[in-house]
Amino acid sequence: LRARLTSHDQEIRETAALAMGISQRSGAVPDLIALLQDAERGRKLCDRSEVDDRTRAFAGYGLGLVAYGSPSLGVKRIIFEALRDVLEDESIVGRNVPIAVLSGIGLLHLDSQIDPAVDALRAEALATLARFHDADVGVGRQLIQAHVATAAAALLADSRDGDARSAWIERLLGDLRGTTASAGANRRLDALGQSAALALGELAAPHEDGSPDAHVSEALFDAFERGMDFQTGAFALTALGRIGGTKNVDALLGVLASGTKALERPWAALALGLHEHRRLTREGSAGRIDERITKSLEAQLDQVKNPETLAALAISLGLSRARDASPKLRVLLDEHRSKDELAGYICLGLALMGDRSSIPAIREIVQQSARRPQRLIQAAVALGRLGDKSAALALMDQMAGANQNLAVLSSLAFAVGQIGDRRTIPSLVAMVGDDELVDLARAFAVVAIGGVGDKEIEPWSAKIGRLANYRAAVETLFNQASGILDIL
Repeated sequence: LRARLTSHDQEIRETAALAMGISQRSGAVPDLIALLQDAERGRKLCDRSEVDDRTRAFAGYGLGLVAYGSPSLGVKRIIFEALRDVLEDESIVGRNVPIAVLSGIGLLHLDSQIDPAVDALRAEALATLARFHDADVGVGRQLIQAHVATAAAALLADSRDGDARSAWIERLLGDLRGTTASAGANRRLDALGQSAALALGELAAPHEDGSPDAHVSEALFDAFERGMDFQTGAFALTALGRIGGTKNVDALLGVLASGTKALERPWAALALGLHEHRRLTREGSAGRIDERITKSLEAQLDQVKNPETLAALAISLGLSRARDASPKLRVLLDEHRSKDELAGYICLGLALMGDRSSIPAIREIVQQSARRPQRLIQAAVALGRLGDKSAALALMDQMAGANQNLAVLSSLAFAVGQIGDRRTIPSLVAMVGDDELVDLARAFAVVAIGGVGDKEIEPWSAKIGRLANYRAAVETLFNQASGILDIL
């Protein structure tokens, strides 16, 4: 991987730096730090007079991935100190490098064990984030500051420090309301409130009578009702779902019943699905479906026609394990199979609720999606989640076609990798060695092998994307082409 850093192809250089991070090998840390800091060693590694910003940013994301996977507190500290120094370097004028650094700090992954050294590192990291957050940098740099909130929420996820959590809640409530110093004297970027809503959804306790964090849920609902920025209000609804509690459920059911069908109801539905998924996961085998929620979601299927709202309802019913709604979803799947995005989400909803009786219908969608990449991926992933491993073998046959385009091959490879059927490995290896196939097909066979053999359940990028505010994205994070959340 190090040898690829000298490539004249920018994409190869930055991908090599990222791959060093994905490897999660601590031996890559000195090289990644040198690249991130544009140090003399980093320039020699690239054989260039300076390390370009994209490679520096990808090295920053890579350091975060190494820190996340490392069991060594010493490695985490070395990475943090390097990230901190770059964040506080006022000579950096672009946005990509600081945002990558903030992502890396949020990925330190400090556990909740009783260890003064762990607590000290978390406190230092939070103090660094607070200084950057509170600085009056002007509206041009607020896009960078918008990534502080979610990084802090990630660091606090396993913290036992109630005072630190409370302090950050109050700081973020200021962002949500537009009253913090970082909002600047005259202008305030909406992204600050959006990120605050996402982070508060991770930090606040459920909204019940007497809840110490009741004011947080009340502020989030107020942000939704004020409607100053639609996306902030939408994220506030999902935050209410993640926080949970009887009062938040009541509020979300009210929006689901009376909110605008095309704009507010989809977000209320998703929020309720997130609430139920988190609750049922936490309660395990003792968890029982909340029919008040599932029946309300199911009733909306008869009231709305908007495809985006129907898609949100399908996913939410799946997250809520509302298997009684599966007959209606199968009817909708048949009616809307030509609407690729909606059909794909219905397939995923059926899979999330574990409805194996839907396998034949979803399998038919897969068979008819050879040139419909988006629908193909979602339907294939749905089959994999439902345990229909044979789907991967059928997708393999499609991959071997000599005239597939980039989008289709990418989709097929991703789907085969997500299903994860080890029986596909010999055939995939054979495809790689078959020089009669087009190079693109052979390349994506390699991609599929990587997906099947991945040591983790989730893709490597899930760690970065989990709390990311995609509305405050820069090109190295997300641009629907070459950002870190776009690539395989």
